[in-house]
Amino acid sequence: MKKSATFIILIIALVFILPGPSLAQSSIEFECAELYIVQANDWLSKIAEKYFDDMMAYPAIVEVANADANDAYTDIVNPDLIEPGWVLCIPSNEATSRLLETVPPGLTLPELANATYTSDFTQSGIASLTHGEYREPGSPGSATETKIVMLVERTDYGQLNGERGAVVILVTNPGGSGTFYNLHIMISQNGQPTEFSRTLLGDRVQINGISLANNQIMVDMIQAGPYDPICCPSEHVIKTFTLQKEKLVQASSRVVGENSPAIVGLTWKWLGFTDPTGQSNIVVPNPDVYRLELLPDGTFRARADCKTVSGTYALGDNNLTLRLVSTTKAKCQAGSLYNQYLALLRRVVAYAPDRDKLVLNLAANGGSMNFNKLHAVTGTIIGPVGATLPAGAMLEVKVMDVTAGPPGVQMGGVLKDIGALPVDFEAVYNPQAVAPDNAYTLEVTIKDQQGNLLYQNHESYPVLTRGNPTYKIVVMIERETR
Repeated sequence: MKKSATFIILIIALVFILPGPSLAQSSIEFECAELYIVQANDWLSKIAEKYFDDMMAYPAIVEVANADANDAYTDIVNPDLIEPGWVLCIPSNEATSRLLETVPPGLTLPELANATYTSDFTQSGIASLTHGEYREPGSPGSATETKIVMLVERTDYGQLNGERGAVVILVTNPGGSGTFYNLHIMISQNGQPTEFSRTLLGDRVQINGISLANNQIMVDMIQAGPYDPICCPSEHVIKTFTLQKEKLVQASSRVVGENSPAIVGLTWKWLGFTDPTGQSNIVVPNPDVYRLELLPDGTFRARADCKTVSGTYALGDNNLTLRLVSTTKAKCQAGSLYNQYLALLRRVVAYAPDRDKLVLNLAANGGSMNFNKLHAVTGTIIGPVGATLPAGAMLEVKVMDVTAGPPGVQMGGVLKDIGALPVDFEAVYNPQAVAPDNAYTLEVTIKDQQGNLLYQNHESYPVLTRGNPTYKIVVMIERETR
């Protein structure tokens, strides 16, 4: 008897972002033309377009925020993530122009999105992108098509042999079942983007992040593990590449999370505090804004109401200590529990996991903090370079059960009105509806107000079960041409 097809209800929290290159700290002197308080649904390119009429000028805001002398402003560790309440310095147009000079002519994102790259999949051996895309017939007279797309959100800048360079990832679908990810190193020659070297990252992998610094490229990715089918990668790795005689060579590959305790790599919501005396118990009224995430690299991130916290941790058999390194300077509203939350985190000495629950015990029998696992599929939806959406465009994210028979749903999806890409999503699900032995994938569509399909994902994104990821999934959607 066939299993019934199911899908999971999703509640989608959308945060609009536009990531981009990071710049090294600068010694340029400047004065703030204006102070800006980050609002809900802000992203850096939107702020840059407002003040500079150039959405690609946002790295100047990052540069100013992170300058050594500017402790008054919120540091921006990740340009993808800014929070309401952060204080930003908006430099003058003159200072902005000087700050952006660190990106050489020929390596701006628009220039890279219209550059020529070598390719093993085109008939000529090259692909000249237009607005980040390239297409050609798969073969003469064939109905198939070779399509190459630049992942703008996974572009980074850094030093290569003493000069500024860029790292670009191109995704190629040659018309068959494979989807191939290539890493390209680009330099500027006579003001034009020029390919310096390239290497294949894999077939149907997922790219979480990439960085270029000191002649090394680090790629955070999901690839097929030893027992994974090629369709469904689940092995999280950090790969390091170096340049040797103008060739990219893989120097190392480290599996993330090997032998990691069950609490690492998950997102936990703070529910409350239990005082042994019963006099200072805390019940958190809104656990969604008090979170903790231990990362495999030994760092942690936490959200304390309106503040974002980061630091390092030490983890033993049952021991855990947290060292808070930085906290954003946003001012939370009256009644916030951020002070109590941070003070308690500093006193943690041990942990006790229990399936979807986590207890953090404090020093000297000082009580315990109680957490629940965040039951949500999270990630970012990205689209082709230059993708625009009409007013009222509607996003739908579903988790589809594909265990047997045609994909099916369990209860329904939730539509959200969105204005731009990329967009973060947090899709909350009911854990009781997930069968551990079943297979689930993401289905993402964007439609206009009349219900016409505009974009959808063509790649498969396995989630939730069978070792597949739940958090920080990057979903690439493509234009629907039919």
